[in-house]
Amino acid sequence: TPPASAVVGSVFGTQPQVAVQDPGGNYVTTDSTSVITLAPSGNSGALSGPTQATVAAGVASFSGLSYSTVETFSLVFSFPGLVSATRQIKVTAASGEAAKLIVATAASGATGGVPFATQPAIAIQDAAGTTMTSDTSTVTAAPNTGSLTGATAAAASSGVATFSGLA
Repeated sequence: TPPASAVVGSVFGTQPQVAVQDPGGNYVTTDSTSVITLAPSGNSGALSGPTQATVAAGVASFSGLSYSTVETFSLVFSFPGLVSATRQIKVTAASGEAAKLIVATAASGATGGVPFATQPAIAIQDAAGTTMTSDTSTVTAAPNTGSLTGATAAAASSGVATFSGLA
């Protein structure tokens, strides 16, 4: 029973379990020594936690597994001489977890050393693009080239950091 989905960076809510079956599909409950190996496939992230589990009464139970990247990948369970089992897992970002910064209002009206006529506002959003209205993080402005003057840091209010006096 591998998980069908998980949250990135968190221990899987449902940890995988694999049952050993004979060629007729019957559970081999007398097996308490085989070691099942787990490996990710089709992934770019890292699987964390023990990737081997010893069978007990015909079932290998994995624990403490988590994954580092938002993506869909497969878990492949194997043991020499047995048919491998594969299960696809979709790993998502936690709802309400800050994942990106978006320009809500672009700076404009710049004249060398004079504050922007329209000051920039930066929204803090989760992976789904929802502004994190409870986030009060500080956002720092940094230019690609040149320099900025004025207040280069702004604390978010209702998930949006609005700069003032930035030039």
